[in-house]
Amino acid sequence: MNAPSLKPPGAVTGLATLLLAYVIGMAALATLWPLDFTWQPLEVLLGTTVEDVILNLGLLLPAGFLWRLAHPIRRAPKCLDVLALGVCLSALLEALQL
Repeated sequence: MNAPSLKPPGAVTGLATLLLAYVIGMAALATLWPLDFTWQPLEVLLGTTVEDVILNLGLLLPAGFLWRLAHPIRRAPKCLDVLALGVCLSALLEALQL
């Protein structure tokens, strides 16, 4: 008797890849689009707020799940590739906001 495969079919990984691109695009749009259209002087803040942390987690958490669906073969131990994706995306979005 053959053991069932745990690898998702190609259609699932393709859809997960498209959804991953969509989620990353929407996260970038939500964090980079200026919602305050009044003139503000250039100001660089090196601190963070609880709202920023919650926003980053809420926007990037689905990206981690979709990354795992799009790339079912683990290349790094203990899902460190998902952690690296989240850290890199968060750092990139924060750097683009400067």
